[in-house]
Amino acid sequence: FFFQAEDGIRDYKVTGVQTCALPIWEEKREPDSVRSRTETKMEYRSLGNTGLQVSALSFGGSPLGSVFGEVSQEQANGAVRGALEAGINLFDVSPLYGETRAETVLGNALEGVPRDDYILSTKCGRYTFTEFDFSPERVVRSVDESLRRLKTDHIDLLFCHDIEFVNIRPKIGRAHV
Repeated sequence: FFFQAEDGIRDYKVTGVQTCALPIWEEKREPDSVRSRTETKMEYRSLGNTGLQVSALSFGGSPLGSVFGEVSQEQANGAVRGALEAGINLFDVSPLYGETRAETVLGNALEGVPRDDYILSTKCGRYTFTEFDFSPERVVRSVDESLRRLKTDHIDLLFCHDIEFVNIRPKIGRAHV
């Protein structure tokens, strides 16, 4: 959940464990620009053989879907901007979070940020707490839907969401990459 701290820092905590502390901006105050990676102390790591350099910390987008409590677009904008300024470049979200709300809110928050400045991951296959569909047709449709909500032309990483809860074997034989 998000809360206002006395020192102007917004903390995100889940079950009491602090995962990230980001500065809060008033609605009217926008930072002049996102800091370049050379101005931050963030560490970056190679992601396998992809050529992607990802920040050691990522931004988990589930709270943007108001999963842990209501989060306004303005709050989301501030959190995303703070993450970028802190050097975080990996943003992860899912259509499951807030029944697609998290993807929409993140897409709005990233609007205007150069697409090369961040790495975007989302998920497919799980759409509600009871709906799973990893069929090739649904995965393609899911990606198209996510692209529209995220207001982007590409997703850098696509994860199968909670695939361990379903029998995927009948679907594998039909999938073509």
